[in-house]
Amino acid sequence: MLLIAGAGSGDDWVVTGKQLRAIDDDISANKLMARRRDTAHGEVLYTANGYVMAWFMWHLRGDEQAARTFTGAAPEIMSNPMYQDQQMELGQSGCAG
Repeated sequence: MLLIAGAGSGDDWVVTGKQLRAIDDDISANKLMARRRDTAHGEVLYTANGYVMAWFMWHLRGDEQAARTFTGAAPEIMSNPMYQDQQMELGQSGCAG
């Protein structure tokens, strides 16, 4: 499950960091949570920088290049300065598909 929300745009009340963490805590399967800095709730869809597409390509198509965005010793999304509060838990294979 991929959870991406906006942060710091003035409309954090739509999905607060605390609420997103609670949702993330309730999910027991493969998951990634991240909050896009300085992004309004309605802008997240247009500013996820290809992460949503890469997630689907990995999980639905088994695309190993897309998987590298989220796997390995230093997944790119975990150190992307445009995001905050990143948390990720992946099972053995990491891929749900």
